[in-house]
Amino acid sequence: MAAAVAATAVGESTGDALDEDLDRLVDSRTEVVTLILARGVDDSVAQSVSASIEARAPGAEVAVYEGGHEWPPILIGVEATPR
Repeated sequence: MAAAVAATAVGESTGDALDEDLDRLVDSRTEVVTLILARGVDDSVAQSVSASIEARAPGAEVAVYEGGHEWPPILIGVEATPR
């Protein structure tokens, strides 16, 4: 658990920051990506993020949930095969 906490990062709330996070987190080893959207985040954001994930990790499963929280706008969880 300590390693997971140490690897946790919170980025700025911008499209560029989100793309940087996806570049860092998602690759060909990615199997599942979980997106938890904050209250008020438009569904089009999840669709755009899902398309970006598909481009980076074809075949990865993307699960989207509405979390109801205020901040951050999107929580991202990634499961991948070990290196």
